[in-house]
Amino acid sequence: MAVNQTGTEVACVAEFGDYSYDECHTMDILATVRNRTSEQERSERAPLCITAALDHSTSMKGKKLKLVKKACQFMVQQLKPKDRVGVIAYSQKVTEILPIIAMTPEGVDEAIDAISRISHKSMTNLSGGLFKAIEQQEEFGCDHREEGVIRSVLLFTDGCPTMGITNTRGFIDAFSQLRDQVPQVQVHTLGFGNGVNYDLLQQIAEKGRGVYHHIDNMDDIPLGFAEALGGLMSISAQNVQLVMTLEEGLAIDHFHSAFPWQKQEDRTVRTELGDIYCEERKDALLSVRIPQLEEPVESYSILSLSLKYFDVGSGELRRNSNTFSIARPSCVVANRESNQEVLDQRERVEAVDDIQRALEVCWLESLLEAANELYSLSYLVVTLNAPKQEADEGNIDDAHELLTHRAQHLERMQEGRPSSAIGDLSKSVTGLSISFRSREAALDEPPNWEELRVRSCSRFWNNKMPREQ
Repeated sequence: MAVNQTGTEVACVAEFGDYSYDECHTMDILATVRNRTSEQERSERAPLCITAALDHSTSMKGKKLKLVKKACQFMVQQLKPKDRVGVIAYSQKVTEILPIIAMTPEGVDEAIDAISRISHKSMTNLSGGLFKAIEQQEEFGCDHREEGVIRSVLLFTDGCPTMGITNTRGFIDAFSQLRDQVPQVQVHTLGFGNGVNYDLLQQIAEKGRGVYHHIDNMDDIPLGFAEALGGLMSISAQNVQLVMTLEEGLAIDHFHSAFPWQKQEDRTVRTELGDIYCEERKDALLSVRIPQLEEPVESYSILSLSLKYFDVGSGELRRNSNTFSIARPSCVVANRESNQEVLDQRERVEAVDDIQRALEVCWLESLLEAANELYSLSYLVVTLNAPKQEADEGNIDDAHELLTHRAQHLERMQEGRPSSAIGDLSKSVTGLSISFRSREAALDEPPNWEELRVRSCSRFWNNKMPREQ
């Protein structure tokens, strides 16, 4: 174990303390980075640099917008002159109403005045507002390269986008890509009033290494910001990076971490742990393959650890290193107990993996359902696109032949390219639909859509297309 002066430590523990020398093993190792500094031991907190992104669309009209403005003004009043704040307002348009400035008495007055002048507008470009706020932080960070500053975006909204990126998955995918480019910026979300899109705001907070807070009335504002600002103010170490390198002859079997990580060759893993709060711990689970030995050894070296981070308390860049070893005796105790911390972490990893697999299955099933609809629509369009007198059983069979090649799209989905398949098929259907509209106008009677849909879906899927398993 290695401990630095401010109480940040890195340690490892294996499921068992010893492994027999005359066999190969796969062992689980829990690596833990922990900060033991309490709030009372901290003499000074790091300065904050916050961008507030305020939703002032029509859905926020009335009580919600009033709450947003009061909440943001309350936040500004809690900060010190060493802190900085910028404000982005977004509805249909995204506007920087306040550049990032220091929260001196004059700065606080300027911020409060800018916030008070916000009025409700039309649609909700939530993605535009959030991305602009991150951009403001990124640009300010490039112009003011300061170590030890806690950078954060606070997103104020009801989480109901009506323009820009409105699909939750697309939103999160785009946000994740942008977030990876500015990992030093945390994103917290604050939902206001009833009808909040909790799922979207929770996912944004999780991806942004922040927290979601709900504010329903004026009384919730102090508590919500006590949690949000309290977390920001209690950060003890920033940009924490852990590197684990195995000894020669060992190999990584699996690595599990909730944080971004990268495998370098077969023996090294680098993981970015972000910021660590006072008295917080962060874990990673590493599965290692160890070989059979020719003879027992008392101390068998497994790996070395290197910890790098910016210490907020001292304002210095710190580095720690450590090693981890186990015993390789001739025999081990039968039915010896496993380390409980390792077992607990393994259960957490398995639970997360199960949830992720369930989400992926749900997503794939949704795409398959979408494909079903598109296949049915394309068949229907081709059938009705023929002259009315030819829309008989023979013509339907011809339409089947025209659509048989659609099977390749389903195959592409099953090969792991579902989005591409759906996109291509959507384009095909769009073109067929345009052609159909001109034909529909020439029909003597409007088509019985439901009857044709049922008939086309049934014949198309039962006779021509493979169903998903």
